[in-house]
Amino acid sequence: MLNLARKLLNDEAGFLMSAELILISTVLVLGMVVGLTEVSHAINNELFDVANRLRQRQPELPL
Repeated sequence: MLNLARKLLNDEAGFLMSAELILISTVLVLGMVVGLTEVSHAINNELFDVANRLRQRQPELPL
């Protein structure tokens, strides 16, 4: 049992692969954040345009 624990502690075969996966996943997450931010801005701009168009079509209410 102690021999197995020593083998597991000294095993570094998967370290490089996990470091690469962390780097790749970080880049993907940052790309998703930027992309979703741009989608959010585009949707807000479209809704603003729709609201302006609806305001132009409705007559002003008397106060």
